[in-house]
Amino acid sequence: IEKSIRYSPDAMVRALFTRGIYVRVLKGKSGSNSVKIDIENTVLEKYVFYWIIVDVKPGVNAVIVESTKNSGKLFGEIDILSGAGSKVQYVSADSTAGSGFHRKKVLISADKNSSIYTYTAATGAGDFRGELELIIQAPGVRAELNKAYTGEGKARKDFVTLQHHASGNAFSSLSVLGALGGASSGNFTGTIVVNRNAQGTDAYQRSKTLLLSDKSHARAVPRLEILADDVKCSHGASLGMVDKDDMFYLMSRGVSENDAKIMAAEGFFGRFIDSLPDPGSEKLVRKQINESLKRICG
Repeated sequence: IEKSIRYSPDAMVRALFTRGIYVRVLKGKSGSNSVKIDIENTVLEKYVFYWIIVDVKPGVNAVIVESTKNSGKLFGEIDILSGAGSKVQYVSADSTAGSGFHRKKVLISADKNSSIYTYTAATGAGDFRGELELIIQAPGVRAELNKAYTGEGKARKDFVTLQHHASGNAFSSLSVLGALGGASSGNFTGTIVVNRNAQGTDAYQRSKTLLLSDKSHARAVPRLEILADDVKCSHGASLGMVDKDDMFYLMSRGVSENDAKIMAAEGFFGRFIDSLPDPGSEKLVRKQINESLKRICG
């Protein structure tokens, strides 16, 4: 714990003695190496704080699905410790109503030869701030971090990420997809840090934002802090409206303008949804994103 969580033992104390959970993942049923954990939150109170620690032991495959419906003020943290040779797939499906605010921080510590796959879906007319820190502690790690969000009304969606390569010979990627309607805004700040001894690092990040109204706007700020010299690091960002050729194609076949915009936006998120780890999480996230897009374009 102390190696991975910089504010330990405070994290453990908060998780065990306040509104929190500590989960130690050893083996699944009948000794299986595969485990699925479902965490569901419905928050109606004015202010809620929670802390979750998931400790995945070496060689275990864990699928963690956390879903939240929030109309209050929600402040949460989830710390995931991925043991050597383990595989962690973390899905976060968060819907925040117009009166709500959700600040979620995810800290992932990856040990030798572990695999990390994260999928964050944030929707709704409420404000959302997602913070993610990936700390690669040893060689052989592969991490793919995926985020998708929509902005409704005057919602503000902020994402701050850190890919910290404390050890070399590892791979990390970050993909952020956003679709903004109304007068909503999306802001992304992503940092890649490569330590001096982290030779053989391969890391990149990209963000793509789809503007579904004239009043919505987005900003992307990528950052690289590289101290090693044998690395591959890159970043990219794009911003634009729905493709006019796609709209023309759909409308020429009798699809209304609003429905054509919804279909084009659904296709924008298609690869993200298809990559989700199991049918249950795929159905959950697909429904959440599609309902949000209908509210934006309807």
